[in-house]
Amino acid sequence: MSEPIKHGRIVVRRFGDVGVLRQADAVSSAPGRGQVRIRVLAAAVGYTDVMARKGEYIFQRGLPDTSSWARWSSRGAPQCWARGLLTAF
Repeated sequence: MSEPIKHGRIVVRRFGDVGVLRQADAVSSAPGRGQVRIRVLAAAVGYTDVMARKGEYIFQRGLPDTSSWARWSSRGAPQCWARGLLTAF
C-alpha cells in the first residue's frame, strides 16, 4: 500500500485571462481497492477549458473545477496501485 503524496495542482479562484491560474499544494490519497494512482506527465487544455476559465462557457455554473482537466486528456505512468487491481475488473 502506498502513502499519500503531496503534489501541485492548478486552481482558478476568479474568472480572467491566463494570469488567474495559480499553483496550489494538494495531497493525493493512497489508491483504494482496484485503483491506480497515475503520475501525470502532460495534460492538454482545450478551447472549452479556456472559455471556462474566462467565464464564457455556455453550460458553466461557476468557477471551473480544474481537478478534472488532467483526468480527461493527459498522459502519465502508473505510480502505485492497490491490492485487488486485477480482480476488480
